[in-house]
Amino acid sequence: MLAVVKTPHTEIRVDGLIHPRVLSVLEEVYGNRLDLREDDDDLAVPIRETEFWRTTPPSTGGIIDSLRWQKRISQAELARRAGTTRQTISAIERGRRKMGPGMLARIAAALDVPVARLVPPEMDKQEII
Repeated sequence: MLAVVKTPHTEIRVDGLIHPRVLSVLEEVYGNRLDLREDDDDLAVPIRETEFWRTTPPSTGGIIDSLRWQKRISQAELARRAGTTRQTISAIERGRRKMGPGMLARIAAALDVPVARLVPPEMDKQEII
């Protein structure tokens, strides 16, 4: 069940049924601005499953983010494994910080993938390795 309240936008997600007392409080607070609807898989999908994500040219930061997400590793955990800070991992994933070969190798090791896996296909791998 999904409750969406407009102006200001507030979204409340509830797995399962909403208890009648909770529903009455929401209706009392938000009145006619309350919009209840069943969660539908067609309405919300993870960004990584969208056509945009599949068709956007990959970057090294995007590849790192995607692999980290697939392996369910937080930025903080990846940073710990790679011997750096979470802020550095964040900046790399967003493309705001470049990496040298040493950092690339440490991140690849932390993700348990070959270095070549982190380099986009259109980039010359010989420049990085």
